This record gives sequence, structure tokens and C-alpha cells, in this order.
Amino acid sequence: MGRFLGIELSDPGPVLKYVVGGVELKEWITSRRSGDQTQVERHFYVPAHDQPLTLVAGWGRETRLSASVQGNGSVQHSNQDGINFITLPASQSPVKLLVRNCLGVKMTVPEMTPAGTPDVTFEIPKATRWTEAVTTSGKVDPNTKDAYAIEDIPLPNPNPWKRNVRVADLAFLDDQGNAAAVTMDGDVWLVSGLKGDLKTVTWKRYASGLHEP
Repeated sequence: MGRFLGIELSDPGPVLKYVVGGVELKEWITSRRSGDQTQVERHFYVPAHDQPLTLVAGWGRETRLSASVQGNGSVQHSNQDGINFITLPASQSPVKLLVRNCLGVKMTVPEMTPAGTPDVTFEIPKATRWTEAVTTSGKVDPNTKDAYAIEDIPLPNPNPWKRNVRVADLAFLDDQGNAAAVTMDGDVWLVSGLKGDLKTVTWKRYASGLHEP
């Protein structure tokens, strides 16, 4: 049985994360032109696994498919009744699997297994979609001895993404002034500096696309 874990934003693009047979896999997709052909490439990061893993690679002619593995391992390609199967034997170290699917008549790039042992960590660098931060300056209530104090903390308006920040809820992450704010427009902002004199309150956009959270 398989289980979907989520999507991770990384430098190759969106990376799918899921578990198959107790093994956590990462997959990302690219495309390339080879002569007059368009090839769709499925990249897999496969950690060490103690049993063979089989990928159903699609329906079609065997000549339209190519598979290669990088690392201490091999790959087996078979076609049964028009269905392509890619099998990775058990491996005590991580491997990278590349499956190319040709949209033409026949794959022109031959199957290749790189020699040697690559970097077996296969770290996929994470990417940050919104790298900029917005800084505001708040005002501390001078009547700090009162039972009810009001502090004014301006919202990050305007901001580089022209988002209308209407805070719907705020959750503190620790006692160091770090919090997460969610807006009516579906954004999540990480906020820091909500402590002390409030002179430097930093807002960093973290997520978007939620529906009136």
C-alpha cells in the first residue's frame, strides 16, 4: 500500500513525497528536447530498501521508454501486455532512478547506467518562493501596569505581492515573540519581533492559497 505525504517546494520544482512498501520516495518531473523528440523525465530519490520496488511506468511500446539508475544498484525493465514495469532490486544504499518517456515513435536516447558511485545523500535543496520580508514598527502601551494593555502593531501593508493583509487569527509559536498569522485572503505569515519594544516586527510570507482559514 502507498501513502501520499505531501508536496515539497525545491529547486527542481515541486517534489512529490509518498511512502511505498515502507520506503519514503521523492519524485519530480522535468521535460527535455532530444532532436525532434519531446521526452518526459521522472526522477526518483529512493533511499535504502530491503525489498524490490516496482513502478508501473505506463502503457505503450517498450521502445518509447528508457530507465537508468545512479548509485549502487541496477534496474530491470519489462513489458507485459503493453504495460511497462520498472523494477529496482533491494539496495543497502540510496539510488536515483530516471525514467524517460518518449512522445515520439522510438526513444533515441539509449538506456544508460552511470559508472561509479555518486553522492549518495542526494539532498534536494529546498526553495523559498517568497524570499523578501516586510518590517513594521509597533508601539508599546505606556500604561504597562494596567490590567488591560493595547499595543499597536502595523500590518505589512503595502507588501511586494500586493496582498491585502487582514489577520483572521494569530498563534504564538514560543515565548520569544515568534508567531504565525493567517489572513482572510488565505495567506500565512511568519511574524517575529513581537516582544520587547516592538521596534522591529518582521513579516515573512510563508504560504498562500487557503480558503478563508
